[in-house]
Amino acid sequence: MADTVRVIFEFPDEEAAHAWLDALALLGSGTPTPLIDGATVTGTKRNGPQLAKWLTANPGWHRVATPANRAAALKAAYKINRGDRRGFESGEFEARARLVDGAWIVEARLIPKRRRAATPEGMSPLFGE
Repeated sequence: MADTVRVIFEFPDEEAAHAWLDALALLGSGTPTPLIDGATVTGTKRNGPQLAKWLTANPGWHRVATPANRAAALKAAYKINRGDRRGFESGEFEARARLVDGAWIVEARLIPKRRRAATPEGMSPLFGE
C-alpha cells in the first residue's frame, strides 16, 4: 500500500497561487492539482447531518470513518445503526465495520426501501375477509 502525503498551502490571493504553480512548472516538478475553496475533496471528513444528507443522495455503501482499531470501528457502526450519532436519528441508515487491507473502516448506507409484493389478481388472502 503506497503512502500518500497531502500538503495544503494557503496563499493571500489567487495571483500568488498561480505564481507558485508557474514556479513549479519552471523547475520541472509535476504540477499538483489545485483545489478550489469550497470544493469537496475525496476523503474529506463529513459529520452528522451533512454526512446523513450526503448518504441519502448517494445510494450504496460508502466509507464514512477510518477508526484506529476494531473496537472503535464496531462502536461507530453501532452508533449509526442505533441512531445515536447526530444526523442519523431517523433510523434510516445502516452501518458495518470491515477490515480492509489491514485497516478497519466503517461503511454506511441508506437502507433501501422494500418493495411491496404485488397481489396477483383473482387470488384472495389465506386468512381474513
